[in-house]
Amino acid sequence: MEQAKQQRHHDTIGLILDFEKAYEKVYPIYLSRCLQSLDFQHTSLIAFGDPLPPILFNLALEPFLKSILCDSFFKAFSDDTVNINRLDTHLTTYQKASNAKLNFQKTISISLSDKQQTA
Repeated sequence: MEQAKQQRHHDTIGLILDFEKAYEKVYPIYLSRCLQSLDFQHTSLIAFGDPLPPILFNLALEPFLKSILCDSFFKAFSDDTVNINRLDTHLTTYQKASNAKLNFQKTISISLSDKQQTA
């Protein structure tokens, strides 16, 4: 966000992605593999009301975030259409692998540049 403020000549947006029933929808095997890749031992079931599921979902989201950061074609400040298409590709891959489902009605975009956005 700080970089976006300094790059005033670029239109920059941030996305707040909302996933439907985030933890409940993620495949248990997918979550287990994510935890194993981070050297966590996941051996017990989670009780209802346990505060751990949101943290586990964030860990399950890590491969998606890494896929964007490691994508040499997904560059900040390049063609918006290319970025949106690449983001959609990463989202689709993540959703198929994890069973997560993006809730488009609750997903928000925020201008990170100081420019007025026009419709």
